Amino acid sequence: MKQKKIIALMAVVVMVASAAFVLVAEDVSADSTYTERSVPIKTVQPDKPSEIIVRDYAETPYVPFVTLDQIYNIHSGKTMTVTPSNDGKFTFTNPVTNMTAVFDSAKGTLTTENFQKFILNVEESDDVYKFMQIKEKKSLKDPASKTMDLKDYDIPYYVEENNVYFPLTTVNDILMNQEVLYLAYIHDTAYEMNSVDILTMGPFVQEIIQGIAADMKAEAPRDAALAKFTYNEFCFVLDNNYGKSETSKLGLDMQKEKLDVVLDKYNSTTKKIKGWLQSTDPIEYYAGVYLLGFYLDDGGHTAYFLGLDTLETAAPDYAAKIKAVYKDEEVPQVINRGALGQQIIKPVRESIFGTDTYHEKGDTAIYSLDQFIVDKQAWIDFYNGGRTGDLPNDTVGNAINALNKAKANPAIKNFVFDFSCNTGGDTGAAMAIISLVTGDYSCFRTMYSDSGEQAYYKYIIDTNLDGKFDEKDLQKQYDFKFGIITTTAAYSCGNLVPVILKESGVVIIGETTGGGAHTLEAGALPDGFFYHLSSTSTMADSTWKTVETGAVPDYVLVDSFSDNPDYSVLYDIDKISELMNKSEPSGDNTVMYVIIGVVAAIIVIGALVFVLRRNH
Repeated sequence: MKQKKIIALMAVVVMVASAAFVLVAEDVSADSTYTERSVPIKTVQPDKPSEIIVRDYAETPYVPFVTLDQIYNIHSGKTMTVTPSNDGKFTFTNPVTNMTAVFDSAKGTLTTENFQKFILNVEESDDVYKFMQIKEKKSLKDPASKTMDLKDYDIPYYVEENNVYFPLTTVNDILMNQEVLYLAYIHDTAYEMNSVDILTMGPFVQEIIQGIAADMKAEAPRDAALAKFTYNEFCFVLDNNYGKSETSKLGLDMQKEKLDVVLDKYNSTTKKIKGWLQSTDPIEYYAGVYLLGFYLDDGGHTAYFLGLDTLETAAPDYAAKIKAVYKDEEVPQVINRGALGQQIIKPVRESIFGTDTYHEKGDTAIYSLDQFIVDKQAWIDFYNGGRTGDLPNDTVGNAINALNKAKANPAIKNFVFDFSCNTGGDTGAAMAIISLVTGDYSCFRTMYSDSGEQAYYKYIIDTNLDGKFDEKDLQKQYDFKFGIITTTAAYSCGNLVPVILKESGVVIIGETTGGGAHTLEAGALPDGFFYHLSSTSTMADSTWKTVETGAVPDYVLVDSFSDNPDYSVLYDIDKISELMNKSEPSGDNTVMYVIIGVVAAIIVIGALVFVLRRNH
């Protein structure tokens, strides 16, 4: 390759004629001119950089370019090293784990032996929260290598002597992980967010939605090159990072074929969606993104935020135009678990219980827990303050207060968690609840569909809050018979906890939980639409089966097939008490099944012996 010197012009924006060449789908190499500019970063973390320098290449002006290490360094505060070789390969080394990934510039592929370790940007520690430590972690099944093929998706990149420049969106998608922040480039601003920010409508989300709504109302035609790149990046991230949940319409098909092929084959509507996603008509494009969301919907973990709800208020005529595009198309019926819990079930509960979360009657206490949240700083303050005073006002602190309140009443024999509106949340809080109930370690198991890895984490919780992690924490602090009220709105960790605790004999009452086995990731499309999706990490039970099918109740109280299910029975304390008092813990029936099998085998063998003797 002919080398040229990089010419820097002293200006606010620097124009450079570089030694770079671009590789695209047609495998064309060419010198390219670019400009550099500063893009502000909006973040809630004061120690993070306030800007990022990006490149705008003349050949691909529709998206800014950065290096892989550049984004990693912003999120982690550490330095990822890049080592070029003479054969056009670049080795990126993670400073936290020393795991490497190799980009082959000729093939356009990025390959790593352990993807999760390569993208990790925080120091691994056994200390999770002040009340929680990792006791053991291991891989029961080692991961297979993972390769991301940029050329296969026509994603451009520019190769220089010492590094490679990729589209900012692509770098974010490569580094995507449930623990990793995402730098969403929207309206010439980079927003540092994660999946929790998006789920909870956290910092900057409303600002972004208003900006998207303004773009929609402008109805300006989309740039054709940007439209094509956005579609390719759409396919790239969903093929590589989406968990392809079997509960979504396209999940099973995407486990076998790429999104681009699935859209062509699934039905006539998805074929139209494929065209709309690449359209320069913004109304068609918005309709395509919105409608595809229904086909990817898995109950709450996968969603694309279009701002359509905002538009229906701010610009109803324009929202009507979008809906008109797909008015005759096949739109899948989906269950929004969060909306079901908050808009249907919670009002029923409040009509009986009011807004109080703790109720007791006779020998039974019921405590409503709708989300798993940890106030990390409050727990630090609590422990540093000698563990005196009020417990933090979060899931763990409030649950302990409720348990202690029930413990103080000698009449209470049954303690029932109400998960009827629990949409999940922090895994650490979920593990703490499990240990408070069982008086034992809590275990988190996850399977990665893209690598085959099975990861296992065993946690110890400071259940007696004495500031130590020892054998005293493995003793039951509460001598109750435990139960959980469940509905199909119980999702994610609100689904995981009942599945795990049922194995320990906790009584499940109500309705089968709603699944949601995948952990969460977040990102943004090149033109600003942000989203969260189910990752390739799937939560599992003690037998390494996915928890997607939910926890089946020991006592079914809700008719899930009714057009108007009656949820009021879930809050009848007398009824709940009756079921708790007559129930025997279901627990793990493995031993029972083994005994039954042995007895059956003995009977069969005895019968055969009898027949043989009779015949002789």
